[in-house]
Amino acid sequence: PNKPPKVISTKGKRCVNKISSAERGTNVTVVCAMSASGYYLPPTFIFARKRMKAELLDGAPPSAIGMVSDSSFINSDLFADWLSHFKDHVKPSAEKPVLLILDNHTSHCSLKAVNFFRDNNIHALTLPPHSSHRTQPLDRCFFNSLKKFYASECEKWHKNHPGRVIKPAQVPSILTPAYLRAASLSNAVEGFKVTGIYPFNPDVFKEEDFLCSEVTDRPLHDLVSNAPSTPLPAPNSDSVTINDTNIAVNTALTTAEKTIELPDLSVETVEIAGPSAEITNLSIEIAGPSAKIESSSIISTEIAGTSPEIAGPCVEIGSPSSHTSVFQVAPLPRVETFQRSTRKKKSSDIISSSPYKLELEKGIEEKSKPKRVRLNTLDTNPKQKKAADKKPKKTKNTNRKTKPNIIYTCGGCQEIYKEEDEEEDWIQCGKCKTWWHEICTAYSGFGDFICDLCND
Repeated sequence: PNKPPKVISTKGKRCVNKISSAERGTNVTVVCAMSASGYYLPPTFIFARKRMKAELLDGAPPSAIGMVSDSSFINSDLFADWLSHFKDHVKPSAEKPVLLILDNHTSHCSLKAVNFFRDNNIHALTLPPHSSHRTQPLDRCFFNSLKKFYASECEKWHKNHPGRVIKPAQVPSILTPAYLRAASLSNAVEGFKVTGIYPFNPDVFKEEDFLCSEVTDRPLHDLVSNAPSTPLPAPNSDSVTINDTNIAVNTALTTAEKTIELPDLSVETVEIAGPSAEITNLSIEIAGPSAKIESSSIISTEIAGTSPEIAGPCVEIGSPSSHTSVFQVAPLPRVETFQRSTRKKKSSDIISSSPYKLELEKGIEEKSKPKRVRLNTLDTNPKQKKAADKKPKKTKNTNRKTKPNIIYTCGGCQEIYKEEDEEEDWIQCGKCKTWWHEICTAYSGFGDFICDLCND
């Protein structure tokens, strides 16, 4: 398990130890499936082996099957075998077809699997990419409980078998109690309910569920090209804009009087007139840094006239109910550069349909076609011309004389050195460069070695 259970320890202790299995073990894949009515398909275990043994399923849940692969992960062939297991238990028919919801894994979208879907009355629907944590019922309500219960069973196994490591042969027997506890009717029903699949409810996802996608949103430049420079406010709106100035009134101004703080203005009165504006008792009195705005009624907000000059920053007059959004204080990060991927993007699709099958067959035919090689002359293709101008690489001269084999003999016993006798230590004289057995000399191991012949 990735997360071990809680450990009881003294308060304030930072380093708490826990008995666990080997850090780098062998993976075992478990394929599970459940229905909206609470039925669970017997699980499938995939081991990293060449041959399957019946002993590996000792203690496994009833009717469970085992498979083998080189990497212990599922592939297209193993998924086709699992579909036969699925058909034997679910028993789809023309009168009662079955809807199978999958993710976009490559093993699920092979031509062999699509043909099996079409021949056995199975409608296969793939989920949108990168959304299984929200739209997959197994991920929402089943696997989380299964992992917690499995971690608890592993802890019990370690206590009953101290000093031993969990091996793939023990995984089914340890997983069985956890699987029987997690495979409850309530988990299956709730899994399809919280994802909005059954009963169908597209409103289970709120706006905050899509905030993560705003990080990679791209601006729409085409909408800005034909936009007007100064848009006019709509009739009966709650904002009044005085031409191109930075004064905005966000309320209907139906109160008797409102006092705000404004910077110094260069005019004393403002006359507002327009064909569709009906404003009464509107005046701006300037007395230092503050100004009073009095109004009795505003019916229309289309304004034209002399625009005052403002010698200050933007000023917004809002009602007491106005507030500052969290995104203005701490905006979401934005991706500045987008990496273009050559990988084909996937989407939610009915992979058992005819259009999807034709698309797969077309892709297989294109891959099977031999690649065409363009034959260009050296004059028209500059790359080939540069390659032809390059000088050939120098080849190694294999006719060089090899050094003769030198035979080394001991200066004391005259024994010939052999590579097999690596356990014997040899030393060389510092003067005559003769090799000696260390046993044949009186060398103590300190200083330069001088043989007996040179000393005489």
